[in-house]
Amino acid sequence: MSANLNLLRGARDDAFLNISETITDTDVTIDPGFSASLSGPVTVPNLTVNGNLNIQTEINVTGNITIGASGQINIIG
Repeated sequence: MSANLNLLRGARDDAFLNISETITDTDVTIDPGFSASLSGPVTVPNLTVNGNLNIQTEINVTGNITIGASGQINIIG
């Protein structure tokens, strides 16, 4: 799977299980009004959070981290 196409893909049609790459060249942006989760460890170039982001275990950001006024990051584990 190319990181330029998808950071996350559904492993099942009902989206019950998602699989994320451990290293990607795609910036991660969470827009206002949206919630997302990443299963770590994961490495991303840049992270922008204006909504809610839950991270399981670990994230490594090689570039910039931007958390907007309405942004929230929760790291679990």
